Amino acid sequence: MMRSSTVANSIFIISGFLVVAYNEHFEFASHHGIQWTTALDSLPDRSDGNVRLLFVADPQLKRSSNQPLLLGSFMKWDADRYLTKYFRLAMSAVKPHVVIFMGDFVGEDNVANGDEFLSYADRFKAMFSVPDGVLPIFIAGDKDLGGGDQERAVKMERAEQFENYFSPINEIIEYKHIRFYKIDFLPYLHAIPEPKLDTKLQKLLTKFNSMPSEGETRVLLSHHAISDIMLHRHITIMQTLHPSYAFSGHSHDSGFVVHDLQKLMKFFNNIMNKPKQGNDVDPRGNIKMDEYKVPTCNYATGVPNTAYGVASIGTDGELHYALLWLPSRFRQLRCYMFYLIAVGLYTLWKWCRRRRQYR
Repeated sequence: MMRSSTVANSIFIISGFLVVAYNEHFEFASHHGIQWTTALDSLPDRSDGNVRLLFVADPQLKRSSNQPLLLGSFMKWDADRYLTKYFRLAMSAVKPHVVIFMGDFVGEDNVANGDEFLSYADRFKAMFSVPDGVLPIFIAGDKDLGGGDQERAVKMERAEQFENYFSPINEIIEYKHIRFYKIDFLPYLHAIPEPKLDTKLQKLLTKFNSMPSEGETRVLLSHHAISDIMLHRHITIMQTLHPSYAFSGHSHDSGFVVHDLQKLMKFFNNIMNKPKQGNDVDPRGNIKMDEYKVPTCNYATGVPNTAYGVASIGTDGELHYALLWLPSRFRQLRCYMFYLIAVGLYTLWKWCRRRRQYR
C-alpha cells in the first residue's frame, strides 16, 4: 500500500513538472519559435536601409478589483507575466528600429481617477520597456481616453494625462524614409456629417500635409481602422495625406484591407447622388492604401489567437508584414486546471480510503 502510494505521488510530481515545463517553455520552442523564425525569415534583412517595426496592439492591462480577490489577483499577475515574457522575446527576435503601441493600454473604460490612470501608465512602461536607440510610438485607444460612456470633462482630462505621460494624440513622426501620421479617429467614428467636426479634421490634415517632410513613405497609425469612420472623412484623409499604408488595432483580430480611392468615391457618389469635391487621383495615379489590422497581444481580452505584428519598410517604400503568433494561454490554463482536478480527486480518494481503514 505504501509503495503504491509513493509511486502515485511520484507520478503526479513528475507529470506536474512536465506540464509546467511544456506550457512555459517547450511549447513555444517546439512550435511557436519555429513559426517566428519562418515569419522573420520572410522579411528583408535589417541592413540596406530597411526599417523594422514591431506592433503591440491592445495590451489592455487588467485590474484585480473586478474579480474575487484571489481569482482577480491571479488573473492580473498571469496576464502581466504573459505580456512581459513574450514582449521581451519579440524584442529580442525582431530587433526593431521602431516599436508602435496601438492603444488601449488601459483595460477598463471607467478608469476615471487620475492617480489610477498614472498607476496603469507606470505599470505599462515597466512591462513594455523599450531600450535606448529604439523609437517608441504611442497611439491613444478609446479605453485610454475614457471609453464611450465617460463624461466629456473626464475624456479631456484623460487626453491631457495621456499627452503628458506618453505623447501627443495627433502628431507626425519622422523616422528615416518614413513619415508616420498619428490620428485619433474616435471623434469621427459614427458622427454624422457635421461642418464643425469635418472642418476640424480638414484643418488637422491640411496642417499635417503642409509640413515639410523627408519621409517618402507615408504610414497612417490609429487605434481604430480608417474603415470605421464615416466614408466622406475616409475619402478626405486619403485625398489629403496620400498614405501608402495604415495600421490599426481595436478589433483584436487580424485583418487586411486594400483601400482604392476611385472605388470609394464612386460608391460615395452613388449613395449621395452628388460628386465628392476634390481630385480622386494624385499625380502618381490612383491612390491606394493597404491597411493592416493588428491582433491583440493579450489573451485576457478573451480572443483565442494573439500575436505581435512585425513589418519591414524598405527605402523603395515596399512593405513586408508578418505575425508572430503566441501560445494559447487559455489552452495552457485548461491543462493546469485538469491537472489540479486530477490531483484533487486522487487526494480525495486517498482521504476517503484512509477513513475507511480507521473505522
